[in-house]
Amino acid sequence: MRHIIIIGGLMFAVVMRVESQGLHITRDAHLVVTGAPQLVLQDAGLVNDGVIHADSSRCLFWGNSFIGGSRTSALYDLVISGDVQTDNHLSVAGGVFMEGGSLYLHGHTLDLGRTGRIVGERNTSFITDGSIKVSAFLDAPYEVNPGNIGIAFTSSANLGWTTIIRGHERQPDAVISRSFNIVAEKNIQMPVSYRLFYLDRELQGYGREGLSMLASSSSSGGWTSWGRDQMDPQAGWVVKRNIGGANFITLGLPAGRIHPIQVAPNPTAGAFTMVFENSKEEDRMIFLYDGSGHLAASRRVHLLAGHNSIDWSGAGLAAGVYRLQIEGMGVTTMEIMR
Repeated sequence: MRHIIIIGGLMFAVVMRVESQGLHITRDAHLVVTGAPQLVLQDAGLVNDGVIHADSSRCLFWGNSFIGGSRTSALYDLVISGDVQTDNHLSVAGGVFMEGGSLYLHGHTLDLGRTGRIVGERNTSFITDGSIKVSAFLDAPYEVNPGNIGIAFTSSANLGWTTIIRGHERQPDAVISRSFNIVAEKNIQMPVSYRLFYLDRELQGYGREGLSMLASSSSSGGWTSWGRDQMDPQAGWVVKRNIGGANFITLGLPAGRIHPIQVAPNPTAGAFTMVFENSKEEDRMIFLYDGSGHLAASRRVHLLAGHNSIDWSGAGLAAGVYRLQIEGMGVTTMEIMR
């Protein structure tokens, strides 16, 4: 791969485009930007072994790109319009704009500082495989979502300067590959209401309807279920109000509700049987979604404590791959062949 080598200070005030090559800032060199120009990297990489003075500039990545080098790349605006891989830490003082594709951190940290924010993150354009760090002064916050990283705080207390780190590894007892480490300057045990946002892709195949908030004082486990006070499965959030502070928060299912679902025969010509365990006797809904995500069928069933076997005729269902979900439990896939 050819590179543009920056061997000294460079001033630019127009759009700078680099295609099918990389931009390399060499050791002891400074890339100095004035104003708000735009640097466009198309299927190319940014390798930083020097220092970036970003001012109010925008760095836009199109296509398959990477950000690396031995030094942290300190940017103002970062625009993701293709899959971007990293092999070092990043800091963004302005916005991370998710316009298409995803940002894979590979164990590194995206530091938003006190001013950075994420814009447009969704199931098809997301940040993962590392951590996102942000700091905010939370004095009696009301629905404050620092950096828009996915956790909103409401409290009458002054928490002072608070650092929040979003991780993307599934924690023990959790079902979602998203967790938050919260370090408040003071009043951490004062009542706080939390709204946790999530993406469907982070659910590890489990249903949204049974999600509850889990809390711990340590990242190594010992999670306590806080339950939930409100949720919106379509918008993708769970709320727990006026609860004592915690250092680590994630989403999971209540104890005893994570059970594998077996379907036989699979594939099937029509009729099939679901077999699974349940913790108590209760009624639950079963949903069957087609390959496009549309609800194809549903029914309410009475479950027993322990072993359950549910027969389904499959009548009226077209051939194809389906996603079967039991309310508050896991998800599995099955195929109908006509």
